[in-house]
Amino acid sequence: MLTISNAIALYLFLILLTGCNTAPIKLTSEYNAPDKIYSKNYPPHPNSIQCRLNVLKIEDQRKNKQTMGPVGSRYVYYNNLVEWLENGFNSFNNIGLVTFVKKEYMHENEDIDMVVVVKKAYIRSNSTSKSSTLVLDVRYFNNDEALGKNIYRGSYTNVNWASSESEVKQIFNISLAQILSDISVDVISYCGKIKGENLDAELHYFEKI
Repeated sequence: MLTISNAIALYLFLILLTGCNTAPIKLTSEYNAPDKIYSKNYPPHPNSIQCRLNVLKIEDQRKNKQTMGPVGSRYVYYNNLVEWLENGFNSFNNIGLVTFVKKEYMHENEDIDMVVVVKKAYIRSNSTSKSSTLVLDVRYFNNDEALGKNIYRGSYTNVNWASSESEVKQIFNISLAQILSDISVDVISYCGKIKGENLDAELHYFEKI
C-alpha cells in the first residue's frame, strides 16, 4: 500500500528524473479522443445533423512553428500539426456528422465549407503542472457565401508527473476535443440557417467523439 510519505518521495523522484531528461518530445499526428468531453458544449445528437461538413483548408499561421514550447526541460514538437488537426476533424464522422477533410467529393447545396487557421498551439509548465493551449480561427461558407466565423480556444491543465510524451499528447488531445465539441454545436446552428429551420442542437454526453 502506498503511504503518503512514499507518494511524496515518488513525486520528488519523478521531478528529479524529469529535470535530468532533456530529450525532445516529438508528437505524432494521431488523434485520440479523450474518455470524456472537457467542454461546456457536448456533441449534438446524430439525428440533429442534417448538413455535411467540408474542411477545405487548414493553415498554420503560428509565428513560431519550430516548437510548441518546453515542458520541464524537454521541448515539444509536432511532426505534423496540420495532419493531427485533420485527424481530429475526421473524428466528426464518429458522431454522425459526415465530414470531408481535403478530399474530392460531390458538393451538395446544403454542405457547409470550412477554412481553419491555426493561431496558437503551445504548452507551458512548471514543477507541478503543465497546460496546453490551442486557438483556431474558423470561417464557415455555403456555396461560396459567408455564413460566419468564430475563434475557438481549447486549454487544459493537468499535474506534471513526468513530462512524458503520453502526458503531453493527452492534454493536447483534450484541448482539441474542446474545440471540436464547440464547432459541432455551431455547425448545427449554421445548418439550420441554410435550411431555414430552427435546428437547436440536442446536446448529449458522448463518452467518445
